[in-house]
Amino acid sequence: MAVSKTTKQKTSISASVQSAADFEIKTVQKDDQGPAKQAEVAKVVLDLDPARYLEAIGRRKTCTARVRAFYIPEDKRESGQIRIAVNSRPYLEYFKILELQKAVDAPLRKLKLQDVFSVSAKTSGGGFRGQAEAIRHGLSKILAKLDPEWHKRLKRSKFLTRDPRAVERKKYGRHKARKGHQWHKR
Repeated sequence: MAVSKTTKQKTSISASVQSAADFEIKTVQKDDQGPAKQAEVAKVVLDLDPARYLEAIGRRKTCTARVRAFYIPEDKRESGQIRIAVNSRPYLEYFKILELQKAVDAPLRKLKLQDVFSVSAKTSGGGFRGQAEAIRHGLSKILAKLDPEWHKRLKRSKFLTRDPRAVERKKYGRHKARKGHQWHKR
């Protein structure tokens, strides 16, 4: 069990989860373009086991999302198709609003990995917007573990930042958190 310094919450890796240290990230260079182009053209190839998955927790407001990403081998990929299931339902069916659908698949689109990973998410708490942003946060954390270059791109897009804004609690002697009683002259 590892304890994170920032969140101070316990996280564990189960037997079917691959840790980021288990991955081999290889750089493949194309030989047919000459020596000058070889340094420019590099492709990241992940050596992952399709039966295992990566897992991360994403949070937003009162929502929590447990996100799992499964690697899809090249022979089983369908070009451009995004496979995301939220609470055992396709994400396009779960999130009816287009803006929320784009928020969920934004990390995959940003890195052009739409057909490389199959994603499963279990969400609880809050509303649809909070759940969508919690899934985006969890999925970004998974992708950031795999490659330092992806981490930089996701960080620049602010997908890795946990948004701390939440509803302020109600205080006694007031109607809401800050709204006071109406003043009476007499």
